[in-house]
Amino acid sequence: MDIKALAAEVFRQVEAFVDRRLKRVDDALLGLGQRVDAIKEGPRGEKGDPGRDGEKGDPGERGPQGEPGTRGEKGDPGERGPQGEPGTRGEKGDPGRDGRDGSAGRDGDKGEKGDPGIDGRDGRDGERGPQGERGDPGARGEKGDPGRDGKDGMSLENFDAQFAEDGRTLILSLSDGERVIRRELRLAVVIYRGLFQAGRKYAEGDSVTYGGSLWIAKRETNQSPGNDSADWQLAAKRGRDGKDAVPPSEG
Repeated sequence: MDIKALAAEVFRQVEAFVDRRLKRVDDALLGLGQRVDAIKEGPRGEKGDPGRDGEKGDPGERGPQGEPGTRGEKGDPGERGPQGEPGTRGEKGDPGRDGRDGSAGRDGDKGEKGDPGIDGRDGRDGERGPQGERGDPGARGEKGDPGRDGKDGMSLENFDAQFAEDGRTLILSLSDGERVIRRELRLAVVIYRGLFQAGRKYAEGDSVTYGGSLWIAKRETNQSPGNDSADWQLAAKRGRDGKDAVPPSEG
């Protein structure tokens, strides 16, 4: 609707409103004039019947808001409204107590292969395995640098060998005046030390006579030989005493 049509419509409604108001005023004046004429002409007559209700007037302007009324009784709960939008996330609460262990669940589907883990600590060295077969000879390496000059060797004229006091240790020595090379070689031989002497220390391999029997020491010891000793080994048991000899008769 354009401005002109709107203005025409407003003017028409205002004109109709004014006409209705003027008609009511005219009707009221006409009734009042008739009453005046009746008063002038004669005595007041009986009360007439009420007139018909006039047309319903237009609504009046809205009056001021009244004071709040008293609080009414609590009504019945209404129907549940639609779910509201989610609220903002609240602060993190305190951890709850551990719940009871649940029953074991079924095995899940196999997941994707994960990234390799970090290298673990080196394990302990295992036992040495058996020696493998001899491999093929390797390629010949490059020629190395010449070595340093060695020390002058020693001749056999400077060699010496002699036994130590125990009669079992062989001492080998080689000397050139400035240097001396000495080595000891212990020989696994049995050496007879005579009758057993209490308190003397005997070395492994020493043999003694004790109680008419020959005993050999199995380790260094100062214990007496005997069947109850773990340090001695019986080598030759004592024989029985012989009979007295009979002198030959004279011829």
